[in-house]
Amino acid sequence: MLERKSNAIVLRKGLSVLVPYDGTEHTKVALENSIDISREYDGLLKVLHVYWDPNVREYGKTEVRDRYSLQKLSKIKPILESSNINFELLSRHDPDALKTVSKTAEEEDVDLIVLGKRGFDDSFVDDKQFISSSDRAILFI
Repeated sequence: MLERKSNAIVLRKGLSVLVPYDGTEHTKVALENSIDISREYDGLLKVLHVYWDPNVREYGKTEVRDRYSLQKLSKIKPILESSNINFELLSRHDPDALKTVSKTAEEEDVDLIVLGKRGFDDSFVDDKQFISSSDRAILFI
């Protein structure tokens, strides 16, 4: 849970955390920090992989999309399992990764988004743009 007090945010037990992951070093660091936060606050960690291939449309090809994302996420599953935390692996197919992160945070009703300052294939994350696109608490790593 998350409690807002003026400009401060107070983290509580049961915190729900979303971390986008694409395998880059910056998202690996964000993942490590998310694991620590989830463990500390007995929370649920939701790891999101956003994938876009214009040749793989939503209709009829979801197994192809999901297979790619699950391959990416399966590499970190042993780390998550050995961390003794509650976690879920999520996959989305969309060309706008940041917008998809915000939308997923809302759909999944997470309290906190943990984001690498660089990510999504090592592109720079525009924090002002992202902050304005999300109503969730955001921690940039």
